Amino acid sequence: MRIVMLKALLVSTLGGCAALAQNSDLGILDGVELTIGQATPGSGLMDGRYIQLATNLQVNYARQVLDTRAGGLYVEFPVVWGGTARTYFTPGVRFKLATPSRVSPFGAMGVGVATFGGRLVPNRRTTGAFEFGGGFDVRFSRLTSFRCEVRDFLTPRGASGLAVRNHPVFSVGIGLHF
Repeated sequence: MRIVMLKALLVSTLGGCAALAQNSDLGILDGVELTIGQATPGSGLMDGRYIQLATNLQVNYARQVLDTRAGGLYVEFPVVWGGTARTYFTPGVRFKLATPSRVSPFGAMGVGVATFGGRLVPNRRTTGAFEFGGGFDVRFSRLTSFRCEVRDFLTPRGASGLAVRNHPVFSVGIGLHF
């Protein structure tokens, strides 16, 4: 009896580890950030209206923590690099709707930090950031998907040198599911 219980415990443990291993994903996305605003005094930018379009790279690791009939809840760790000028790190949650098709829409939100400025640490400004957004995954296979998303990073007005709070980022890329 003891051997049977040990075997059952071993099989359930290994089965549980395998199931958990299928509930993570890594997103690698490329995109643009669109910022429209007014230069703040003392920012070093010329006075007047600014429209900035900057490229960025996003890497996002997510781990599923809850699976329901409605969808899955993930804890995620997105990092967005916009060259040397800006970086966002806003850990949070993502809810992906369960759909019968290969397309899975999701919504996300998080709280973290944003940094703006040059390459040198003394010249950088670091501030708190709140992020929300959404998008969708289109599954190619069990392990890969195409991902398209929009995230808006909210920071205190003037933190980036412009009199804006919103920093919308539009991204596309791949999702690796394991």
